[in-house]
Amino acid sequence: MVANAKCLENCVCGKHISQKCPKGCVCERHSDRVRELSRSGSLDYWATLSDEQREIDRERRRENGKRLYTGIDNPFYGQQHSIETRQRIRQTVAALWQKPEYVQKQMEVRGRREAGPNLMELAAADWLSPLGFQFVGDGQLIIAGKCPDFWDGGTKLIELYGDYWHAGQDPQDRINLFKAAGYDCIVIWEHELATQFEETHERVLNFISKETL
Repeated sequence: MVANAKCLENCVCGKHISQKCPKGCVCERHSDRVRELSRSGSLDYWATLSDEQREIDRERRRENGKRLYTGIDNPFYGQQHSIETRQRIRQTVAALWQKPEYVQKQMEVRGRREAGPNLMELAAADWLSPLGFQFVGDGQLIIAGKCPDFWDGGTKLIELYGDYWHAGQDPQDRINLFKAAGYDCIVIWEHELATQFEETHERVLNFISKETL
């Protein structure tokens, strides 16, 4: 979206990029030309600073970043929600995950591709699909606010845990969560697929043959 005339006039007047846009266009996206002019103005400003002034500016930016990310400037900083409030928040979030439009938005935000599974999921689907498991990790199925990777159409689920993204997580937590919702689940780690495929395949077959508790 091209900024309106008032914003455009203000941005090319020579003021630095830190100058806020006039009210009314603050949420609009600047044109490429305006952004380039702003960038040039910022570089020109930086060129006027001495090494000492630049270090002071860097330190100011670092401190602002710390305050932004640690929440020190947040009025609620250092406080905690009551148990009742946290319970209400969990219930509200769980209800939101039952809405298809909310699920779709979350999948997009979290990088889930509408085109389908990632490479690890594709590799697993090659041998899980003939066993009756379909890929639902794109948001087709939401259980207790979570999106499992594979589902047999009944009450059995299979989760794939990447060694990097799930490092330090206890798979039993996910298994217990799904069991409370009436589903049996096993978790397969990325390294198990790569180095222990035969054992992993056998574990899946035993899982399939096991009666749901």
